[in-house]
Amino acid sequence: MNKPILITGSHRSGTTFVGKILSLPSSVAYVSEPFNKESGVYGVNHWYPYINSDNLNQLHYINIVEKILNFKGKHKNPPLNTDVYIKKVTKKLIGNKKMFYYRKAKLFSRLPGKIGKRLLIKDPLAAFLSDFLAQKHNFKVLVLVRHPCAFYVSLKRLGWRFNFKDFLEQDELIENHLKDFVYLMEKKNKSFEEEAGLLWCCIYKVLEDYRKENPDWLFIKHEDICMEPLKIFRKIFDWAGLEFSNRIENKIRFFTEGRSVKAENNKAHQLERDSKGVANYWKSIISNDEVDTIKDLIFRASTRYYRDNSWVL
Repeated sequence: MNKPILITGSHRSGTTFVGKILSLPSSVAYVSEPFNKESGVYGVNHWYPYINSDNLNQLHYINIVEKILNFKGKHKNPPLNTDVYIKKVTKKLIGNKKMFYYRKAKLFSRLPGKIGKRLLIKDPLAAFLSDFLAQKHNFKVLVLVRHPCAFYVSLKRLGWRFNFKDFLEQDELIENHLKDFVYLMEKKNKSFEEEAGLLWCCIYKVLEDYRKENPDWLFIKHEDICMEPLKIFRKIFDWAGLEFSNRIENKIRFFTEGRSVKAENNKAHQLERDSKGVANYWKSIISNDEVDTIKDLIFRASTRYYRDNSWVL
């Protein structure tokens, strides 16, 4: 029960919310997105970097993992264009939130005996590293899954596009997992929904391949958390070997009950939401044509998570 924990899955699948809740116990040292290409540690040059656990020749990323786990990684610190002046200055002087969590985890995880804390990494961008982290570094892995249409709607709201060059440049990733999708990745002028559907397929194709060799991993649907947050979090805490206290239950209620469905001011992350409303909110702002395009892509790859009735508007 002292194993480090990785929370991963696709981005926009609820990893931030779940990571925040699982970091509430005092025994946990929380680290946020060290493998983020823009704001993670130096040396991460791809979105979703990959290591093949059976053929350890990706020395660059193996060394990056070792640096991160030994708290020797140095974070990038790019100020956002949307940051106000004082926030840009603060980031320049003392760093961003990711750097703060990393330094805090370094301090507390190295304390002796029972005082030392258990490492928890929240990082959807580590999805393709999850098998390596489990096999070589003994991580417990929690994978979050979100409906492909909800994933698309969330990306569209934020205007987040994806360049598949980050996948195509990683030869072993393509050869071992994604060669059947290369022709789609190379297709020119993909629509936003085609791009999002393909990205979802690629991420969960790799994670499904890993799942076959890692039956102890926990896969949880975003929608299940939204509909029954207390029940699902009790299951996650039990799996992780963490105490589910009254304080944690109250925090979950605070974040999931009686608030707006929509994020204020189009924020990327707003934890206080009406979780039951969030689960199917995408159905009110998507067209049937968009659904059909995404569904056609997804059903080529997997029907494991979402049956036909989940696609009905």
